[in-house]
Amino acid sequence: MKSNWSITVKIILLSILIAALSIDSAILVYIQKNNVLNSIIQFVLFFLLTKIITTSIYFLYTKRQKIEFSKKDNFYYGINNIANVLIGIGFVISLFDSFGIELKTLLTSLSIIAAAIAVITKDYISDFLVGIYFSFSRNIEIDDYVKIGNHKGRIIEIEMLKIKLLNDNEDLVILPNGMVYSSEIINYTKSMINAMSIDFQLGIKIIEEIETLEYELQGELKEFQDFIELNSFQLKIIDLKKDFIDFKFLYKLKSLDVELQKKIRKKTIRKIYNYVLTKTG
Repeated sequence: MKSNWSITVKIILLSILIAALSIDSAILVYIQKNNVLNSIIQFVLFFLLTKIITTSIYFLYTKRQKIEFSKKDNFYYGINNIANVLIGIGFVISLFDSFGIELKTLLTSLSIIAAAIAVITKDYISDFLVGIYFSFSRNIEIDDYVKIGNHKGRIIEIEMLKIKLLNDNEDLVILPNGMVYSSEIINYTKSMINAMSIDFQLGIKIIEEIETLEYELQGELKEFQDFIELNSFQLKIIDLKKDFIDFKFLYKLKSLDVELQKKIRKKTIRKIYNYVLTKTG
């Protein structure tokens, strides 16, 4: 319903504009003689047409994939990013046209300074191209739970230049597309790797037996035993230092559930905190 309304409004606006220009030829002649007004009208027509085509394509895509129109997946961000670029190019052309600069002259001028523009904007161009790649790629998708470099979280947006993650602490992490492309990516959703880990550090003096600590952590998570695979708990020593030991507590969920993972993480961290208080208090 919402999709039909969105397309209908754009079509109505486009039809009204075309009809207004067609009713009186004198109006059309006047507009054509006025560069600024003519450029504005042409840009508005181009903008509405681009939006209608984009919305229609996504509407057909959602019907074919049998998903709700309101759901924003990779394809949505992909076609909208392309549409925004086309609209941006159309705006630049219209702007120059309003000053009487023809497209041929504009392209010639741009070709002269193209090298300078490429050097200045190479990072933006790289981020944009990577964004387009990710938009139509199935390697990472909206709502996938991933680890990108040192950042772990759920992908909520794939924009023209940035990718947005929502991490386990509900913090919004914004990463440049180029950086994401060059980083190591672990897609827990795609690979069906449901192994989760919690890193922490404890002072050597407060640790009596590592086996006891592991047993206590497992016991703290008994309420989640129906969601965690049997015998998947592990407490690993990552690094042994003079006064501290770096640990990694691992467990494997039967199915990947972000909300469940947050609850388990919260419970485990509180247990570790209480453990430290008990030993140092």
